[in-house]
Amino acid sequence: MTEQENPNEIYNKLRSLRRARGLSINEFADQIGEDYQKIGRIERGKRALTIDCFVKMARALEAPVESFLDDEPASEGEAPQGELISQIVSVSEGLEIDPKAKGDFVAQIYQLCLKFPPAFRKTFLTHFFEGLVAYQEVASNNSPVMV
Repeated sequence: MTEQENPNEIYNKLRSLRRARGLSINEFADQIGEDYQKIGRIERGKRALTIDCFVKMARALEAPVESFLDDEPASEGEAPQGELISQIVSVSEGLEIDPKAKGDFVAQIYQLCLKFPPAFRKTFLTHFFEGLVAYQEVASNNSPVMV
């Protein structure tokens, strides 16, 4: 089976949903502010898909990010990876992060989260984002940060 024959690959899911929405590559690329050639290469699996581009594509297609990912848990009690990424993206929306750096931020938090045992990942994310929000509030008030 070639790469394009595997319907479970993210790029095949993106292409199928774009087509189902009746969008040409040109229309879709214009809608998300990307080059049509880049989108074509992504859909053919010839170009890496960055998280920020992936999120833009999913939003434009009005589909939850996790719908494109393998949602089978690795073990009992573990949240699906798609759900984990979706949680990180959702929470990071309210943070003051440079839009150009948001994709890297999400990827780094996801990789860090995977280092924790599955049972502790949600707790890690909750505490991490609570701390980050508190830090941003203190920094925005120009108050001294207490360590």
